[in-house]
Amino acid sequence: MDGSSAPSSVAQDAFLKLQWAFLGLVFWEHLTHMDHDWRLARNAPPWRWPLTTWAYLLSRYSMFLTIILSVSGVGAIPCNTAVRLFFAFPYLFFVSSTYLIVARTVAIWARALWVVVVSCVGMTAQVAVAIYALAIFRADYQLLPGSTTSQCVPVELRSVQSTASTNTGVDMIILAIMFTGLWRRPETRARGRAGLVRVLWAQGLTLLAIVFIAGIPLIVLIAVNINVVGLTIAITASFILQGLGATRMARNLYEDPTLTPIPNDPNASSSSEQLELSTVDAPVSYLDLACTGNKAASSSSVV
Repeated sequence: MDGSSAPSSVAQDAFLKLQWAFLGLVFWEHLTHMDHDWRLARNAPPWRWPLTTWAYLLSRYSMFLTIILSVSGVGAIPCNTAVRLFFAFPYLFFVSSTYLIVARTVAIWARALWVVVVSCVGMTAQVAVAIYALAIFRADYQLLPGSTTSQCVPVELRSVQSTASTNTGVDMIILAIMFTGLWRRPETRARGRAGLVRVLWAQGLTLLAIVFIAGIPLIVLIAVNINVVGLTIAITASFILQGLGATRMARNLYEDPTLTPIPNDPNASSSSEQLELSTVDAPVSYLDLACTGNKAASSSSVV
């Protein structure tokens, strides 16, 4: 092995090890929360099947399938078709996880029109760029530095760069709006920085905060066009953190012990009460994460 190929070979070996580490992390996340998925799937009270439930399950399992395919491969399928199939699951993941973030952000801002417009434009941009990327995507077998066999890899990076930069940019904008909405809450500002940290922790937003902080370096890495392996490692790490963060945020809305029953609900009983799952003065009907039964016209703030 010559000196020029050594760094690439080391990077590839590191990426393969990271893939197995990511698979273990995602598998553990699925294993420890399968009971929650099962309650969602069988529509047990207080769960039902709004769009956010579909987005939650789609985000979790498209992320899981993506990591499995990246480790195991797709068999004897032609290279170009195989890599297109491999990229289809991340596209499903990005759209579904972004929708979970959007639903939470819109709820935090109590359905403010400008937040709805920005969120819709952002998600539309993600879908449009994903379609464009799949249209121009090309892959072929190439002999990579430090490798003794040809591997199926993208032969152009425009599709990967465009989707990664668009998804990261949109998510950063929406997360910035979300965190701003949380910070402007009187209950949060009264406690200063510690109050914001407490809210982020209590509502399962810590991982999304890390995604937001790492977003700018990731966009810079995409812009400077570093080597493919390094870019893939950075995108994959952001991919995993966003998936775990978005699904944990949605799951936490069901499990947060600070959530209180909606008052004055004649259909609620002591054994099965309708819960307010938006903790920031947002209509339950919009967030679509409430229990079955009549929906309240307004919500209580329990941040």
